[in-house]
Amino acid sequence: MIALRRSHPVFRRRDFFAGQAIHGSDAKDIHWLKPDGTEMSDHEWSHDFARCLGVYLSGASLTETDTRGRRLYDDDFLILFSAHHEALEFMLPPTSDGTRWFPLLDTAREDGVPELPSIEPGAPYLLRSRSLVLLLHVIAR
Repeated sequence: MIALRRSHPVFRRRDFFAGQAIHGSDAKDIHWLKPDGTEMSDHEWSHDFARCLGVYLSGASLTETDTRGRRLYDDDFLILFSAHHEALEFMLPPTSDGTRWFPLLDTAREDGVPELPSIEPGAPYLLRSRSLVLLLHVIAR
């Protein structure tokens, strides 16, 4: 986990997330998702029955720069959280270029290694009870 954080600037942001497009791009820095893969509304945050949510972190919306002042870019990540006592399917959101999601971590598995090597966008991911899953979408540069 430490190596993952060190190698991806999206996990080392110096600024708070804004939840909106940054610097005129179409990419929001963070999306909060429901299990059907759609973005949560402000109204849905007040529901007391939400048992599962996803966080989409956009690597294209970073505002940080490197030591030479060049803008940093990163891959996209999706973190799925389940506090529910039963497994449920979480629909993976579309990717900007239609390429696959790569599961990196699944805490429901004893070794933490996900079952599938990659998953199509829009496909369901079986999120086990009381678990966390981390997925990567590699951005072509």
